[in-house]
Amino acid sequence: MRVEDTLQIHELLFAYSEAIDQQRFERLSAVFTADADIDFRQTGGPRAALTDMQAFLTRELSRYRRLQHFISNVRVRFDDEDRALASARSYVLAQHGYLEEGRMRFFQLGGEYEDALTHGAHGWRIRARTLHLRWLDGALPRAPAEAPPQS
Repeated sequence: MRVEDTLQIHELLFAYSEAIDQQRFERLSAVFTADADIDFRQTGGPRAALTDMQAFLTRELSRYRRLQHFISNVRVRFDDEDRALASARSYVLAQHGYLEEGRMRFFQLGGEYEDALTHGAHGWRIRARTLHLRWLDGALPRAPAEAPPQS
């Protein structure tokens, strides 16, 4: 077992959640490779390269006042023939809080991330991610363009 590599991959997955929850999408450059293929189509999002996904997340997640992504049940597998390649599968529980009529409302998503990873000069990075949707709960807020200004 490659314990140090496994821990580094776990930290990478947590860094992703932290960047999303803090809406610091520029930090995703330290999580994904520059040419990463990110597929969020099962949740109504795009399949896009990193820079396009950062723009999408900036636009779409601006409607939320609170975000909390929980990553668990992480399973890492290493390529037996290439030490610089790995895959990971993890559960995600994503809480999205938004203000509506002066009250916090919540929308939740449950799913799994399927990741292909590579190790390079800057450590482990995700080179491909697919979000597999398992369930949704709660009402979505209005689209960002329609959302009232938040104070």
